Amino acid sequence: MMVDCATPLHATTLPHSQFSVLSFRVKTTKPKEATTTSTTPHSSSSKKVSDVAPHPPNIEWMKNPHWTWTLITYLTDHPDFRMKLFSNSREAKNTKTQQCAVLAEAIFSKEPTQADGFAANPQRYATSVETRLRK
Repeated sequence: MMVDCATPLHATTLPHSQFSVLSFRVKTTKPKEATTTSTTPHSSSSKKVSDVAPHPPNIEWMKNPHWTWTLITYLTDHPDFRMKLFSNSREAKNTKTQQCAVLAEAIFSKEPTQADGFAANPQRYATSVETRLRK
């Protein structure tokens, strides 16, 4: 929905009131399909944006409780890693991002629905693990 800015606003003063009622027309337009053009000098073809970059699958922890159990199992099996991850020292804070990347690899690299997305963007999954640990 788009407001037509060219349409003038009409103000009507209500009797015995300090308030005004503004009325305006709302113009709806059909959204145009997003396209991108090729940057090669001899090509004039257009492609849909959806053909260029598919959206990666969502990382849905609530629908996949086994990811949380994999996380818990990894932390249980690696006590030194766990101590470093949950430490309050300044040195540990610098490595928390790296540790979340290790956890993301342990969880998602072998997950059939997420392995391709993890390989393409491991930082996205590391951030998801870090967010999950905060909850």
